[in-house]
Amino acid sequence: MLAATVLFAAMAVFIKQAASHYSVGEIVFYRSLVTALVAGGAARLAGQGLRSTQIGAHLAQALVGAAALGLYFFSVTRLPLATAVTLNYMSSIWLTLLLVIGAAAARGSGVGAGSLAAVLAGFAGVVLVLKPTIESGQMPAALCGLLSGLLAAVGYLQVARLSSVGEPTQRVVFWFSVAAMVVGAALASGSGWHGHTVPGVMLLAAVGLLGAGGQLLLTRAYGTGDQVVSASLQYVGVVHALVLGAVVFGDELSASSLLGIATIVGAALACVSLRARDARRG
Repeated sequence: MLAATVLFAAMAVFIKQAASHYSVGEIVFYRSLVTALVAGGAARLAGQGLRSTQIGAHLAQALVGAAALGLYFFSVTRLPLATAVTLNYMSSIWLTLLLVIGAAAARGSGVGAGSLAAVLAGFAGVVLVLKPTIESGQMPAALCGLLSGLLAAVGYLQVARLSSVGEPTQRVVFWFSVAAMVVGAALASGSGWHGHTVPGVMLLAAVGLLGAGGQLLLTRAYGTGDQVVSASLQYVGVVHALVLGAVVFGDELSASSLLGIATIVGAALACVSLRARDARRG
């Protein structure tokens, strides 16, 4: 998950630059196209086909993931970027709450209070860094952003389910990317397609390759690792993005941002420690 957050943060740098050449829908489409090609090629090299006996589960995961992506990018176009990102990062809280509810329904051990507190503390760090605001008339877009986070959390749980029945990471990512391509194409068709230039193609290639690597790593993290730890570590992506923004674009690091970084890192370390302790206790 930590490696995935590094790649996604680097991808965000190139997305910001690619936005001067292409629309959001085009970037989603080309990013997903490259990811599908990389995932399909990786599956072939590993001797894994793209056909599956879990077609229904793949379809559900792909549709939920694509819907989450579409709602997220819609909120980005209607809200301040910091607000849209913060609402999307609530996926970690949604996922943890869904695990708590699921464990309670199954009368299992579930998520400890300490781990839940660590996830909430990490989100508080995100808020300190991003400082989200919602103005009059933005509530519908804010609800879309909130729903994108919830659907992303459901998608992560579906990834874990697919992995538990033996579906390889490459296959999961491939079918998600195909669905995201459809969403991107629909968005791009509404706003119009742009012609290509050499710099534009290079930026799209960087976005696609970094996104492919990040998506494969994230999917593996949620599919084979502790989901609560993955959710907590996902917040570290905000730290990477903030540092890259300061280095590449000269963005200012305020006192509240530094406090938020410390909170995110501390909460992630606490969550890892608490989940390891819970695992030892069995």
